[in-house]
Amino acid sequence: MSLKGAIFDLDGTLIDSEPIYFDAAQIMINQYGNGKSFDWDTKIKTLGSPELVTAKIIVDTFQIKLTPEEFLKKRNAITPENFKKCPFIPGAKELTDKFKKEYKFKTAVATSSAKINFDYKTFNKREWIKEDFDAIILGDDPRIKKGKPAPDIFILAAKEIGLEPKDCIMFEDSIGGIKACISSGAKIVVGIPDPHLRDKAEEIKYDESVTKLILLDKIKDFDWSIINENI
Repeated sequence: MSLKGAIFDLDGTLIDSEPIYFDAAQIMINQYGNGKSFDWDTKIKTLGSPELVTAKIIVDTFQIKLTPEEFLKKRNAITPENFKKCPFIPGAKELTDKFKKEYKFKTAVATSSAKINFDYKTFNKREWIKEDFDAIILGDDPRIKKGKPAPDIFILAAKEIGLEPKDCIMFEDSIGGIKACISSGAKIVVGIPDPHLRDKAEEIKYDESVTKLILLDKIKDFDWSIINENI
């Protein structure tokens, strides 16, 4: 089957929003928890996960005296203005532009972000969203029964653009997200893991007869010959 679609995670893949989450989590830990550092071991567990799952991990790990729902409500009050300033990951906008405008691919975003946070993150990027994507699937979509690393969101994203995962290339930065892309049956998965997670990404097991996994240090390093050989 030839490639016809491209599906992208948002946070850490296309826009650099994760430091904002980390800073807000530390504020919450200091104010309501045990004041310990939001370390990389814990960050790794939260990357790419649905927001409520992430909240529970942080609440439990740092003995925060709030429910996960209360944590999210208070954390989300901290982040909006900073989210509006999220920069693109270098090379990301050029990548999505080329898929949509030059290769004429069907395209979608598949993000664990809830709608309210997505709207803030894309506040100054609405033309990009309108021009470069045919569908946006959010983490609080009621049709998603299980969040990443389950493949539900990527299967739904492919369906929304009229394709099957085997027709698509998918881009992700988190380990759970990469696993979700692979489990969906995507033809090609491009992982751009944080350097702290590179080893874990290299250890992911998958069926090479179904999916090709490509790991990059940066999204701007994407080799377009991969597309030219599969269309």
